[in-house]
Amino acid sequence: MKSQNRVIRQYEIMQITTPGAARLICLLHEKAVYFIKKGMIINSTQMISKAQNLIAVLDMSLRDVDEVSSLLHNLYSYSYHLLDKKDRASLKNACLIMNHLKVTFCTLSRHTAGSDRL
Repeated sequence: MKSQNRVIRQYEIMQITTPGAARLICLLHEKAVYFIKKGMIINSTQMISKAQNLIAVLDMSLRDVDEVSSLLHNLYSYSYHLLDKKDRASLKNACLIMNHLKVTFCTLSRHTAGSDRL
């Protein structure tokens, strides 16, 4: 298992680009998780659609330059697909994946504060 510092370094090298940079990526993940959880609680397809839109934005922001970007694309695509199923187990799994990504990117945004590069 890779050490946390090594994983953080890989993500820093990855260079994901978005208009607002590191903090915006963290916020998009936070909002996607929020919409998935809210959609599960109130049984709202509108909330799930909002989460899917955010996941699509995150996926489109990837720069396909290395294996990490490709793996992130796969995670976003899979999460989007799980949300399409709309059953409780699939929604929980999508939420779990997106929450792990949220924690990772929010940690990175704190380590790269003031930088437009992740």
